[in-house]
Amino acid sequence: MNYRSLVTLFSAAVLAVGTIVPAHAQYYHPEYASGDRDWNQSDEGRGYDRGAQQRWHRFLEDDNNRNFARQFRGNPNIIHDGREMEQWSGVRELFNNHPDVRDYVDQKVRDYNQNMSPAEKWNREMAANPNFAERYRDNPNIINQGNLRNDEPEIAEFLRTNPEVRPYLERSARRSDRDYRHDYRESYDNR
Repeated sequence: MNYRSLVTLFSAAVLAVGTIVPAHAQYYHPEYASGDRDWNQSDEGRGYDRGAQQRWHRFLEDDNNRNFARQFRGNPNIIHDGREMEQWSGVRELFNNHPDVRDYVDQKVRDYNQNMSPAEKWNREMAANPNFAERYRDNPNIINQGNLRNDEPEIAEFLRTNPEVRPYLERSARRSDRDYRHDYRESYDNR
């Protein structure tokens, strides 16, 4: 390769890198931006001022709202269920008095529905209901029993408002059953 070709190749590489760097340098980092401090683009804020976020988290941490907070953390979709919300007058009052909080929570629920896999949703629900989680580990078929609505209304409501979770659980059950049969056959064949 002659000197002229090498210089041309090197110049082309420098030009290519030179055009990429300015585009990359323009990437927006809100934590370094100056200006309106109420605008927050972090995952937690999603463009709402921190007041709505703080009000909501204070509400969830209040001892009077402990049961609601536990249910909401397991299944945020309960805020869209009118029957469920009838029993939580504090939430209705908060949303009526602070529409920014309602908007913030709606966005969090949309993010939950769009960004979480069925497995993550199920694991989150199990973490919020450890007694049921233990019974489910002992008998995964418990979710298909007719008395689930009476015995475990939170779990029944979760499965109703998160319809994509049930097929995930059925696939998992078939897979674990198949693995169990495979392990059993191997141990039987190795005798």
